Amino acid sequence: MQYRSIDIKNAEDILQKMVNQDHNREFFRNVSERNGVKSVCDGCRAAVVLPEGVPDWHLHDAYFETGDETTPKFDLNAIFRNAKNNSFHFELSKEQAEDFKTKLDLTDGKIVSVNIDKMEIEKATSLESINKADDRIISFNPKYLKEALSFIMCSDDEYIEIYYAGNDKPLVMKSSRLYALLLPVRLRDESA
Repeated sequence: MQYRSIDIKNAEDILQKMVNQDHNREFFRNVSERNGVKSVCDGCRAAVVLPEGVPDWHLHDAYFETGDETTPKFDLNAIFRNAKNNSFHFELSKEQAEDFKTKLDLTDGKIVSVNIDKMEIEKATSLESINKADDRIISFNPKYLKEALSFIMCSDDEYIEIYYAGNDKPLVMKSSRLYALLLPVRLRDESA
């Protein structure tokens, strides 16, 4: 597999920012490295850097040892693979991603609603307004979304691949050998 280069220093710095040092599960508190695969997960988002030469979507070494006897492994490979299957898929240029990140900077709330079909920020304040929309509108923590985009943009690839399977499934982003996954925020239904 021929990969374009990535800014590995910047990607690794962002991985460190994504670590949740306060998480009650110890394996989420650090960047994991296994056979050259670097992974991080904080419970809301995950990111993976594959080493050069590993085929696309070959995330078998992206897992955490939990220390738990019944489930000794927290496997990112399964999460990413399942999120990719049967998903709405499109490509976002680096220019479009940079423009989107700039718009995220202008948001002042703790939640931002995004029209996935158009990759535009939408105004949605309740589950009801999201469920009635014709387009796929999901809500994210804007800081987390921006960090995931910044991580993915460390690749020299021209485009970012975006996958979304709907129904509150994670948003998956890929560029070259960088992978990021972000869980949507569930808004309270304010009409209830």
